[in-house]
Amino acid sequence: MTHHEPGYWYTEEGINVGAGERLISVALGGLLAAKGVRKGSFGGLLTALTGGYLMYRGSTGHCALYDRLGVKTSGGPIEIHESITVNRPVYELYGFWRNLENLPEVMSHLEEVKVIDSRRSHWGAIAPGGIKVEWDAEITDERENEYIAWRSLPYSDIDTEGLVEFRKAPGNRGTELRLHMAYNLPGGAPPAVQKLLGTLSFRQLREELIHFKQVMEASGEPSAEERGRWRASGE
Repeated sequence: MTHHEPGYWYTEEGINVGAGERLISVALGGLLAAKGVRKGSFGGLLTALTGGYLMYRGSTGHCALYDRLGVKTSGGPIEIHESITVNRPVYELYGFWRNLENLPEVMSHLEEVKVIDSRRSHWGAIAPGGIKVEWDAEITDERENEYIAWRSLPYSDIDTEGLVEFRKAPGNRGTELRLHMAYNLPGGAPPAVQKLLGTLSFRQLREELIHFKQVMEASGEPSAEERGRWRASGE
């Protein structure tokens, strides 16, 4: 799906499963396949086959049952909150983040971010199983050197919103970055699957924030002039 095509459902021939539900299928299918192989019994074989089908369903985006039934429900949102302290000034981190096209440099799951205008942008990411998801987002609120809030636009592959905050860390230790994200997965994911995906997302986000910290701090320690300007401005 490209960012200008309507709806959660793909228009390419044979694809009738939305991107969020494909992600669920791959994750759950992998768990069932591994569990079935470990059992090594006939029941385990059936479990493994079920897992294999779910992985196929997720990777191809095709469900035979959906050819006959138009079933589409919404699961509850997955929420992720994480923070990290980076030894760089607030204005520097804010400036890097506000230039959204920088983010694929530090977020491994992001394939591209293209700025459309001062508020809107187009995003592409690679989900588990090699599934590409795309969405348009808009900045809903921002305050320079303090925070940026955003949400996805209608007809995107995923329904997401987030907020990133930048606060001066105590003891002149740099900047405390706080990231809050929430997204809905179409397809009515069971609570256990949502919990699993939330855990995986949390781990990935944590790793990417650590990478962000490493990249920003590798740009060099703040100079005496920077520290003086930083203290004077309260950033």
